[in-house]
Amino acid sequence: MAGFFDRIKGSFTALISPFKDGAVDEAAFGRLVDWQISEGTHGLVPVGTTGESPTLSHAEHMRVVELCVQTAAGRVPIVAGAGSDEMIEAVFRCCIEAGERIVISSPTFGMYSFDAQQYGAEVVDVPRREDWELDREPLLAAARDAKAVFLPSPNNPTGNTASRELIEELLETGALIVIDEAYIEFSEEESVAALAASGAPLVVLRTFSKWGGLAGMRIGYAVMPEALAQATMAVKQPYSLNVAAEVAALASLQDIEELDERACTITGERNRLAKALRATGWVEPWPSDTNFLFCRLLRSDGATVREVLRRRGVIIRYFDSERLRGHIRISVGTAEDTDRVIEALAKVAQELGAEA
Repeated sequence: MAGFFDRIKGSFTALISPFKDGAVDEAAFGRLVDWQISEGTHGLVPVGTTGESPTLSHAEHMRVVELCVQTAAGRVPIVAGAGSDEMIEAVFRCCIEAGERIVISSPTFGMYSFDAQQYGAEVVDVPRREDWELDREPLLAAARDAKAVFLPSPNNPTGNTASRELIEELLETGALIVIDEAYIEFSEEESVAALAASGAPLVVLRTFSKWGGLAGMRIGYAVMPEALAQATMAVKQPYSLNVAAEVAALASLQDIEELDERACTITGERNRLAKALRATGWVEPWPSDTNFLFCRLLRSDGATVREVLRRRGVIIRYFDSERLRGHIRISVGTAEDTDRVIEALAKVAQELGAEA
């Protein structure tokens, strides 16, 4: 496995407003409920202020890193940056040469393919099975002939977690394995971040966007072996992590108990929403280890359902690819939000039934 580190490299589409095709009457529907995003929906933990502009010393900056390490996996090297997206890009900058292969398993997070295109890497897709689980044998075979494998666990958008057994098998293939744990705090499965301390070719990505509600602050980090951490620090932007993000991360790490309680509240609402969706008879949620539900529609298609919900002040995520056209993704918010979406879906069912 150590041989991988000898091969380390040396040296959007347009955003479309959900309101483009017509405004939503918030006076008629009350507060807009945006369930197409999958970020933390409870806001920031309260932070005391002194009225002065915050300035972190080098020691305080290192404390951010130290606390992240303790939270993630014990004493193993990490690299922090402007969201886990920067860490994904840093892996490409550090490790992936033009023409080399990376492996993904669709449907998955789009940034892996996006960065591969920017760096001239070849993308090998091993699609997930019909039950959205990873296809073990083809994935292992592809990994043996690739430089890196990128897998979210839990996966976005399907919400399921890769088994530890499969991750350990992938670590034996000789490829760099990148496990993106953006949603791990909402899962009952354990993080694999501690495996990075073993010296295996493993990078575990984490973010404060979901659990900490700091998506707009852009702060994330990667847990990785020492050799790769040093190489990554040599190629990443030195000042990408801003002071506001550092202060917010420190506040979050000082309120882990409260944020964990919020995660538990969200998972409770996720389970309540899943039960209500199954009761509709036409929206089938898949099991989820995240703060969202990936759902199969037995009536209509995602774009149509999204549009009818949008007119009622509820925004959900739909997909335009052939395989996912009959699916939607609903992020989980407060109990009030859950009630709103259940009520809106009941009215959508009536409207779709009338159209049929």
